[in-house]
Amino acid sequence: MNKKVSGHIKITSKAIGYLPVEGVEEDIEIQTHLLKTALNDDEVEVTLLPAVKGVRQQGEVTKIINRNKISFVG
Repeated sequence: MNKKVSGHIKITSKAIGYLPVEGVEEDIEIQTHLLKTALNDDEVEVTLLPAVKGVRQQGEVTKIINRNKISFVG
């Protein structure tokens, strides 16, 4: 079973997500196609993907726990 972590996701202008996790040196990286519908600063649950030597730890959003922003204008 893959390990799950949760926290507030940060999404860059290139649509790549990063999840800071306590006790882990580098943030978990989440590629665009694995973000599901998560937006910047949403609280999410992420399943860690198998580690690859020399590459930042990758993950996949499996659940959006709490949305940061609920209403949008435009």
